Amino acid sequence: MIRRDLFNLFSGREAPDAPRPWAPYELVTFLPDEEVRAALVQTGLCHGRDEDLAFVKAAIGGTAFAKSIDLRRHGTQLDKATLKAMNVRPTAMLTAEYLAILTPAGLADPLEAAQTLTSAYLGQIAVTNSLGRAEHAGVEFVEVIPNNMAAGACAACLKLAEKPVPIAEAPKGPLPECPHPEQCVIRSRSILI
Repeated sequence: MIRRDLFNLFSGREAPDAPRPWAPYELVTFLPDEEVRAALVQTGLCHGRDEDLAFVKAAIGGTAFAKSIDLRRHGTQLDKATLKAMNVRPTAMLTAEYLAILTPAGLADPLEAAQTLTSAYLGQIAVTNSLGRAEHAGVEFVEVIPNNMAAGACAACLKLAEKPVPIAEAPKGPLPECPHPEQCVIRSRSILI
């Protein structure tokens, strides 16, 4: 260690065996459209059309701490009479553009739908960054931790948890076979070798 420091001091350059400088992981703040679509459609509350993705990304994309109200107030506000006719409290913030992205299930409770959609979007970003940081640090395999929500883990998730998974193949959201994607939270743990 001292020899390398002396080499650097006297030669003005790095020693040949010097470790490469550590570069911090750059956080992801926007996701590719297909990842956004998957996260939103799996909730059953959003259609997932291209214009829906553009709306969600414009309303809450790039915001580290987005809230459901950010999604609900993006666009042209509905008046109190319209809200009352929808059986929504007249002081609620809802826009026509937000309502247009919702499926009938989302329209049944648009306030709750905004919370679920915002959580799905931010959850997808959190998982992407978690796996990205691990991969950046040199982790090659992860252990999948099955869902522990009310409906419990599905068979596909339990099977995936049986063996180490290459980090590039680690799931970022509910598996396609998941019978309860609106409750699914798959986590993973780095395997250090």
